[in-house]
Amino acid sequence: MPGTVNIEYTAHIWTEGNQFIAHAMPLDVMSAGPSPDEAR
Repeated sequence: MPGTVNIEYTAHIWTEGNQFIAHAMPLDVMSAGPSPDEAR
C-alpha cells in the first residue's frame, strides 16, 4: 500500500572551508552543499 511518511528532525549545520555540512542525527544522514538550504 503506497503512502507518504513525514519525518520531523533537527539538522546540525556547520561550515568546513567553503561548504556547509548538515547532519540529521536521528537519521544518521549527512550531506553538503554551497548553502545551508542545499546542505539540508
